[in-house]
Amino acid sequence: MKYVVVCPDGGADWPVSSLGNKTPLEAGNLPNLARLAAEGTVGRTLHVPKDMDNGSDICCMSLLGCDPVRYHTGRAPAGSKNP
Repeated sequence: MKYVVVCPDGGADWPVSSLGNKTPLEAGNLPNLARLAAEGTVGRTLHVPKDMDNGSDICCMSLLGCDPVRYHTGRAPAGSKNP
């Protein structure tokens, strides 16, 4: 069995008046994503630990198997350097 995990991080966004008060994800033409959803198994998870912000940094860390309670030091923590 093969697995694909699709995490459209930030895809929901906020409703936009020029899109008829739809989010970009609602307004988008997404035939490939629709096919994956139709032919696969779709689910939702809540993987943000209690008392932590619902931010993409924490969500993605948790989704990939790292414990954000233990390893999250903040968004762009002091001392980090860009390559």
